[in-house]
Amino acid sequence: MTQKEFEHLYDSYVTSVARFLSHYTKKTDQLEDWVQIVFFKLWKYRESVDVDGEYLKTYLLKIARNVALTQLSKEKQEIVEYKADMNEIPKSEEVEEWYTHAGEEQKPGIFMEKYNDVFDKIPPRAQEVYQLSREEGLTYQEIAETLQISPKTVEVHISKALHVLRKELEEFQG
Repeated sequence: MTQKEFEHLYDSYVTSVARFLSHYTKKTDQLEDWVQIVFFKLWKYRESVDVDGEYLKTYLLKIARNVALTQLSKEKQEIVEYKADMNEIPKSEEVEEWYTHAGEEQKPGIFMEKYNDVFDKIPPRAQEVYQLSREEGLTYQEIAETLQISPKTVEVHISKALHVLRKELEEFQG
């Protein structure tokens, strides 16, 4: 995708993306940030995006949904960590799982550090496919069309990624 094509896509879809994201936040500055993140991700994966494809809007809205959920999760995480720092252990179910590893306190940061290290061990194409599936929420068929590979190849890449992640992150499995 060229810069000109990207600018055209931005102009064509920015309103739809912003309207979609407005269902997740009413804060104008946050909404603007999220829209920028969505289009940054589009630019980041520009080589694998079919700009003329019929699923482009769906792809953008799935990116938008995942950006919103990720950002909201980060906000919630910051609140939880702040409370924990103030010796107010939150009692929510999500936080409870942090404290189950061999009787020791297990902060999510430790898991994410390990996850990022392990993720680098996954072959690059499998990383890309895995991210499109798990982080962007695309179906195997949408990934196959976006990357111009077969759905079976998508399945193989996902299997490779999951095998490495399960093997290397075994200590965190409940």
